[in-house]
Amino acid sequence: MKSKKILIVALLGILIFGGIKAYAQISENKIVKNDLMTEKIDKQEINDNKEDKNNDVKKIAVKAIKNYLNEEVNKESLEARLIDLENEKAYLIRSDKYLVLLNNDKDKIIHLQRMYEEPKNDDYKNYPYDKAKIVATEFVNKNNIIGEEYTLLIDAGKELNENKDHGAYFFYFQYDGGKQCLITVNKDLKKVEQFILFDETNGSKARM
Repeated sequence: MKSKKILIVALLGILIFGGIKAYAQISENKIVKNDLMTEKIDKQEINDNKEDKNNDVKKIAVKAIKNYLNEEVNKESLEARLIDLENEKAYLIRSDKYLVLLNNDKDKIIHLQRMYEEPKNDDYKNYPYDKAKIVATEFVNKNNIIGEEYTLLIDAGKELNENKDHGAYFFYFQYDGGKQCLITVNKDLKKVEQFILFDETNGSKARM
């Protein structure tokens, strides 16, 4: 009788120990799975947030292209990513035809460009500098990209502007205590194809 009791106790011990071990293994597996699920969810949330931000900046780019260039672009054709500008961050949004650079606060376009296209014929060579200058100045005034007080730097870009074969005229505007903005007027299209705020993009200014 005593030996039977000992055997039963031993069996119970084995069962309990085995049960504890099995439970511990199941719990460990659950923890690993939970950690993996949490990591997966976290990554998904990061990707979702990134996608939301990219959609936001793409919408801003579409609006900017319409406002500044009077051209329509499909949001789906644009790619967006966050880039470094020395100590600053900025959003680069681009397609085969357009480039938009948006500041990190998403409240200011600091570079907008319609990619250069070859002229249809040689008529562009006859487009006069003075007409292009009016186009550039009206663009600055209408869109208020550098404020109301500025100076057109006539000598800046002079060599390029005197080259009739070149497809564009370049106009440098100085504003706000020495900051510079470049406006490019396409000779063939007879309209602005680019503006860039050098001090916002860490670009190279015209030499004075």
